[in-house]
Amino acid sequence: MKISATLALLFASLFLFFSQPVAAQSGAVNDFALEDLDGNTHRLSQYLEKGPVYISFWAMWCQPCLHKMRLLTPLHKKYAEQGFTLLAINTDDPNSLSRVRSYISAQRYDFPVLLDPDERVFEQFNGRSLPFAVMVDTNGRVVQTDVGFLPGDEVKIGEKIEELLNPAAE
Repeated sequence: MKISATLALLFASLFLFFSQPVAAQSGAVNDFALEDLDGNTHRLSQYLEKGPVYISFWAMWCQPCLHKMRLLTPLHKKYAEQGFTLLAINTDDPNSLSRVRSYISAQRYDFPVLLDPDERVFEQFNGRSLPFAVMVDTNGRVVQTDVGFLPGDEVKIGEKIEELLNPAAE
């Protein structure tokens, strides 16, 4: 047991060390529909009507993902009223649903959490490893792709949100 915990910690540390910086990518995304923790269906397009959407893929086993969601929560709170949506998409298998539900409840996250257990949407965005995220502008174009996560990346993400919400400020 100690060996697997040590290996998991080593893997997480190496992942953080070798995580790629924020990169830009362009191209229109296809609308998708996923269920939330209560079985309600959500479409990407319903959020894009309000403003930019940061889609963050995560899993319960991914410690950098859990850390990232904690650091992105203030951005959600700061920009939600201006139309920004932090959309957290969980990629765990259906057997982990109760753990996902209790984790989200315990953290008191109030942003949308959707389920992608077959990783269909994750693969649609060419996701390869977690944490993985894309920023989509209101025109449905991917304007930023994030692979990995390091403390401080939330500042760059916040700057991109502000740029998308206030295009005249450029």
